[in-house]
Amino acid sequence: MNINKSIPIVYDPEILNKIKEMINEGFDKLNTFVKTKINEKNIKTKNFEFYYELDQKFDAIAFKLKELKLCDEFNYFLSISDYILYIVHQNSIDSTFGYCNFALELFDFFTELFKTNTEFYNSSEKIPLNEFKTIQKKFKERYWDYRYIFYNDIYQPSGSFTDEEMYEIHKSLRD
Repeated sequence: MNINKSIPIVYDPEILNKIKEMINEGFDKLNTFVKTKINEKNIKTKNFEFYYELDQKFDAIAFKLKELKLCDEFNYFLSISDYILYIVHQNSIDSTFGYCNFALELFDFFTELFKTNTEFYNSSEKIPLNEFKTIQKKFKERYWDYRYIFYNDIYQPSGSFTDEEMYEIHKSLRD
């Protein structure tokens, strides 16, 4: 991120509010899914309806982030939404898969990151540049921790990766 340069686009508060609204809707849907999974542990049918709805919501959020050229937020959101969708998909296949609370935690993390960054973009007086850089470093560290947990504890490889691809994944986790 190049925060020393002036931002080339004007952040429209209306669009930012729409993104926040979409994020809240996505969070509410995910939260409802988690509560349903907790209350209905013995679901026998595969229900992918929620998965597809959430995927569409995430696509809309990603499109808005890309449209506003919020590159850092867009990149974080793409991977976080992939992790969440993986968890939802696996729970749609097997309701005992679990990790729904981790999916909520990931979404909370993105919401916090988005809120902090938009506050900085809208008014750099609220968050001094040095403090913002420190916050960004902490976000990056938290993201890597989440990524590590996801790939080591949650993700179940399909066996379609070559040894070289697996090496690259593990190498990226060490970075």
